[in-house]
Amino acid sequence: MSIKKGTFIMNILCLQAVENIPPDKLIKKINTKHVFSPQKYEKIEGKGNVLICGEKTKVKRSYCRQSLKFKGENEFINVWLENGVAVFNDTIIYQSDLYITYNAKSIDKAEKLVKALLEAVPFILVEPDMYERIKQMQGSFDPLALPAYKNANINNGLLCHLCWQIYAVSAAWAKFLENPLERVALRQLRVKIRRLRSCLSFFKPALKVVECIEWQSKLRAQGEELSRLRELDVVFMSLTRMGNVGNEAAKKSSHLGELFIRARDEEMLRIRTQLSLAAMTLELVHLLFWLQNRPVTQNYSAKSLKKFLYERVDQWSNNIMALTERYPEFSDMQAAHKIRIKVKRFRYALMCFPEVNKGAGNMLRRLKRLQDMLGFLHDDYVNGHLAEAIITEEDDDELHYEAAVFTGWESAKVEASINGLKYLWEDFCDELKVWKK
Repeated sequence: MSIKKGTFIMNILCLQAVENIPPDKLIKKINTKHVFSPQKYEKIEGKGNVLICGEKTKVKRSYCRQSLKFKGENEFINVWLENGVAVFNDTIIYQSDLYITYNAKSIDKAEKLVKALLEAVPFILVEPDMYERIKQMQGSFDPLALPAYKNANINNGLLCHLCWQIYAVSAAWAKFLENPLERVALRQLRVKIRRLRSCLSFFKPALKVVECIEWQSKLRAQGEELSRLRELDVVFMSLTRMGNVGNEAAKKSSHLGELFIRARDEEMLRIRTQLSLAAMTLELVHLLFWLQNRPVTQNYSAKSLKKFLYERVDQWSNNIMALTERYPEFSDMQAAHKIRIKVKRFRYALMCFPEVNKGAGNMLRRLKRLQDMLGFLHDDYVNGHLAEAIITEEDDDELHYEAAVFTGWESAKVEASINGLKYLWEDFCDELKVWKK
């Protein structure tokens, strides 16, 4: 989001306080070095219509805005605090937001400011426009309806399609770090990171190569921080299921289960001590800065966004279809994992770009079933290897017996998944060809 101030285009970012802190205490916390001079606040009442689930919904806002002026000259950065509520239907959304405007000349100062703010108070990145934020929270956000999307070039399209996903990842990190053992929060965070990565990859040919690759690596690293905990969650759930199907040996797998619980607790402790919301928010702020700095190469800067998106979806679908020239060898776990990544990336991209997914409903449903089965295959394979690895230094014969029972169970599930994949793969490929026509 940006606004025009005189001859300058000012970018906006919005930081939302995670904790419920009264405005005066929040200002005190972020102003320990007395760089701001708080001004008198103004009370504002506002209302507007928001399209939620296809219906116009009235939103009433009541909030106080307080400017935080820098002491000394700093004409290219403005900071203010908004604190209040937005009400619609039976829902109340509380607002405790810090707004920062800056331009290309002041981006370094803005970066230092954000870093200092994050050291003082836990913040996440959120959509600056409250009405658009409500749409995002209610699942009714449409990037194509944004003013910036009209006659969009690739730079504007990049912002319209990726910024809301950055905000979603930021909020998901806060929810996960609050309770790392909450499996739903872990899953949602991983999905949001993968979706953002997929959409960034979709724009890759139009972006400055070195910078784009660097951001792909950083987002991949965020996901990898979560992979060990997720694997331990999956293996523990599989042990639980095995014990519920009447297998007497499985029901006695207490020692192996205890070993995995201990490993999961250790991984949770690592996450709590090594990962911080401030670090994750700051990295996402840097990504937002990069996107707002127009990273599209000169060759693509004037190209039609819609034409570019159609070309990319055609390339990606052709890459998927190239795999259909022969039946993939799903028993090769490395090959199956690569196919799973391509399938998942293709699905996320199609779901996020409404411009190019017209009539793709049937194909996407088949793609989801295929992705799920490839995921089950991967999980079962990893589960068996985790069990073998975790008992390597253990001398307990009973534990080794339990691990053998479990790996045998997982091997049988791998074989069953491989047998089912052939039909799912053929079904998806047939539907993909129909959609391509």
